Amino acid sequence: MQDNQASQGRFLIVATAALLAIVGLAFVALPIGAAVFAINVVDLPKLDPSQLGHEPQRSKIYANDGSLLATFYYQDRENKKFEDLPLNLKKAVVAIEDHRFYHHHGVDVSSIARAFLKNLKNRKVVEGGSTITQQYVRNAFLNNQRTLARKIREAFLAFQLERRVPKKRILELYLNSVYFGQGAYGAEAASEVYFGKPASDINLAEAALLAGLPQSPLYYSPYL
Repeated sequence: MQDNQASQGRFLIVATAALLAIVGLAFVALPIGAAVFAINVVDLPKLDPSQLGHEPQRSKIYANDGSLLATFYYQDRENKKFEDLPLNLKKAVVAIEDHRFYHHHGVDVSSIARAFLKNLKNRKVVEGGSTITQQYVRNAFLNNQRTLARKIREAFLAFQLERRVPKKRILELYLNSVYFGQGAYGAEAASEVYFGKPASDINLAEAALLAGLPQSPLYYSPYL
């Protein structure tokens, strides 16, 4: 009986010590984490919804009869409204890039955890965890450096964007800005480059091909 009480007493002491250690670490880690977060987001751009989606687009010159004479561009892009983009393409992109797009708030913790475990298993980066929202803010405001600072900034901007802009607008921004390879930015330019027709005219198979390209435009290029 005494041995049992002594064992319980030792367990209580160890458990209390462990709890105090965890609390102590939390008191140390939380301020440090907050400071790191603040340092990395203090100079981020303000997200003004009215200023989004203004990337360079094509300039076109037409003859008097309405025929197209020439097209000039810095980036081959022609923005389209959400309603004008084909449903099959929108569904395919969400399925490939971010299947929980309509269920998260900019950052998908479960996808990050899955990607972390897969990368750990393969001992190299084989999968990301970025949502469509994160990918858009990265392309629009940040860079592709694989650093903790960039990931913090990316996540913060993604949260901010989802608070101010509806999902369909975010998907529209993404589909008009992402790089599809062969110099084509956005779904409209990509459809014309690969299929010689506007995005509104592509079929299911063509939509599936386009949806896969942003993951690696060179590796998945149909020309190769």
